[in-house]
Amino acid sequence: MGVTLGGESLFESGPASVEAGGLELRAAELAGLEQRGVRVVSQGRSARRLVQRGVLMGDDPAALRQQMGAIEAKLDGLPRALVDELERTWPSVVMLSFRPGPLMRAGARWKAAYQVDYVEVE
Repeated sequence: MGVTLGGESLFESGPASVEAGGLELRAAELAGLEQRGVRVVSQGRSARRLVQRGVLMGDDPAALRQQMGAIEAKLDGLPRALVDELERTWPSVVMLSFRPGPLMRAGARWKAAYQVDYVEVE
């Protein structure tokens, strides 16, 4: 199974993988005059970041540009479900960036490597 975003197979033309970052605690460290060490005050968890890398394939440059346009249309700030290549579901992510590489020949076809950055919002 390939990577899907919002139920759409935008990345099915080539291989793709999603790397999920770890979680961090946002915290303030307070040092007191009569304390040893510091006091840590939790300010909640930071958002998980996800990075997707892959390659888009097409029969010609126009087909690749069409695929890229469909992906760029998801840069609208709306949360969507992301299902990765291992069928893990991230129920609410927002696409932050789509960075395609140059279009290159791949035999009779064309390809472009890309990276997509997401943030988990819930």
